[in-house]
Amino acid sequence: MVAVSLEEVEGPASIDQYSATTYLPPGYRGRVDEAGNLRLTQEARR
Repeated sequence: MVAVSLEEVEGPASIDQYSATTYLPPGYRGRVDEAGNLRLTQEARR
């Protein structure tokens, strides 16, 4: 496992936090907002 500071990531990815693990599937993007919340969005389908 590699520890990184997350600002934005594209799926597929596994995001490990102290209290949760979040799977980010292909076609999704995750980012940390100003309050430290992990926000997931689905990219537009082509």
